[in-house]
Amino acid sequence: MANQGRLGGSYNGTMSITGHITTAEQVEQWIASGCRLVWVADPQTHSIMVHTPDRAARRLALNDLLTGGDVVPGFQVPVAQIFE
Repeated sequence: MANQGRLGGSYNGTMSITGHITTAEQVEQWIASGCRLVWVADPQTHSIMVHTPDRAARRLALNDLLTGGDVVPGFQVPVAQIFE
């Protein structure tokens, strides 16, 4: 979903599967460029950090439900299913 390395244009959402490589600076750049939802999945901790421009980042654990919020209405998947 993300076009890493290029910030021309805006994105509604992006997901990085390489949590240990994605930096806070990259997340800030995506948000600043208009991205309304950033998911950073960390396969080592089996967690997902959810970033939005209007609230603090939050960490989802295996027992949580990942949703698309108002960016991807109706999308929901258990975090555990992502790491199966």
